[in-house]
Amino acid sequence: MLPSLLPFERLPVTIVVLVCYLAAIISTVIVQEWLPEAPHRARNPGLNLDEAWKDLKSIAQVAHPFNSHQNDEVGAYLVKRLKDIKKGKDFVTLDADDSTNAWWYEGASHITYMESRNIVVRFDGSKWNESAILFNAHYDTSSLAPGATDDSVAVVSLLQIAQYLADHRPERSIILLFNNGEEDGLHGSRAFMQYSWNGTISSFVNVEGAGAGGRPNLFRSSSAQITNAFRSASHPHGSSLFSDAFRLGLVRSRTDYDVYTRAGIPGVDYAFYQNRQKYHTMDDTVSSLHDQRPLWAMMENLHDLVQVLARQSDAGISDDTRFVYFDESPLKAWFWQSADLGTGNSTITLAGLRPHLQRVIQEVPSIDYDTVKWVDSSRPGLGVAQFPGVAPRSVPNHPLKHWVDITLERTSPSKVMARISGMDTRSCQLSFEGGYKVSEAWVRGGNARGYESSASEPLKSISLWSRSWNKTWEVDIDLVVPGSSNMTRDVAEVLRGKASCLWSDRADGRIPALDELFVFFPTWATLTALSGGLVEGWKTFSA
Repeated sequence: MLPSLLPFERLPVTIVVLVCYLAAIISTVIVQEWLPEAPHRARNPGLNLDEAWKDLKSIAQVAHPFNSHQNDEVGAYLVKRLKDIKKGKDFVTLDADDSTNAWWYEGASHITYMESRNIVVRFDGSKWNESAILFNAHYDTSSLAPGATDDSVAVVSLLQIAQYLADHRPERSIILLFNNGEEDGLHGSRAFMQYSWNGTISSFVNVEGAGAGGRPNLFRSSSAQITNAFRSASHPHGSSLFSDAFRLGLVRSRTDYDVYTRAGIPGVDYAFYQNRQKYHTMDDTVSSLHDQRPLWAMMENLHDLVQVLARQSDAGISDDTRFVYFDESPLKAWFWQSADLGTGNSTITLAGLRPHLQRVIQEVPSIDYDTVKWVDSSRPGLGVAQFPGVAPRSVPNHPLKHWVDITLERTSPSKVMARISGMDTRSCQLSFEGGYKVSEAWVRGGNARGYESSASEPLKSISLWSRSWNKTWEVDIDLVVPGSSNMTRDVAEVLRGKASCLWSDRADGRIPALDELFVFFPTWATLTALSGGLVEGWKTFSA
């Protein structure tokens, strides 16, 4: 055996460890300090570096905090530039927000009231508009700093992104927020949280300047999807060291990232961090950047990122790591089909966790996403999507209009007898939806006890289940007069409602819409029944 070159003793081991650390630190510094060269020609496809440099010199001449007239001038400059970009683009909406008046508690004993001066631009997606990705930068500065890096480089980079999106309409919606009031306590982003478009945000990219120049860094993330998308950048750069510094309190600056993540929106913090000695000082100037390379580094990477995100159906789809789905533990989506037997129109309902359900729907080729309607759900976080579907064939060889039969007979001024039956089913339902209210209902042939309504509220529906097929139920209905002692007559002249029956058999292609979903559903998702059946056929009635 050859003798050990370095014996396992304290001094040799210490030397080896120090050398390894120095090698890692030196290589890291070299990578961090290196900046890609700016292009020699003025235009890169989709970007105009010379124009961005001109914008930067225009808005970063002097400090322009929120409470300054210079801030008004910068805001007016940005609005003018964005109006020019928007011209002739009907999918672009520009709003210089002067109507959102927000307030919130700072701790338990202080309230902040903020009247917004944010500038918001929305680019409606050509395919997906239910949610949007937010790109955020602030155009105010600290009171002494011209703010070239904090945050004017980000602002002019987003102007270039705006021009690119106007020229290349995204498939999914993207919102650019030029917020005003970040330096005074993240007020711009907090005001945006009470803005009307806020509810559509699925994820965000905060573009910041926590230093002054150098190479921009992806240093905080709560979004795996956007972090992965950054891999497509021409010169991606990210490090957790800065994130750890924030977490440990070594860096005390706050960014808008904190506001959005506290609101439960996943996203990333992308910022300059070098030359921190110039941060929030009069030395944060355009000349302190030395050349165009820091600006180009941010512009180019954001441009590459936008190209990826603009084509993704939902950038927040896999951001919540609490919900991970795969073949052995799939996402559940609840299925229901409802057919109007009078018109033949059929509606499919799918329910599930909304961001994930959106992705499922977009993977089914026959579903036109423009026809999908999202309806309210009583369960927070649960999405309910409805869209047209192929009519069911639950009763083969019979027209839809014959599947359910409903007749009503007025047996007295205050009573109605309903007869309801369904073909090839053992379950039907009567729903009372207008006109007379119903106090009680009895099914003939059943026990009288148990069918009385014990509640003071009018009866809304009655479900009917039989042990035999094709049963005709006869239901006696008492009508309600609100406020009267005997509850015998309402001011309405008719009893209105819906008669429906259920079917659950999907053999032999009886539910083609469901069969198609089974074929195209992703392997990480599965289907289950939403209600007591798979298909509901219904008719309206009045008596």
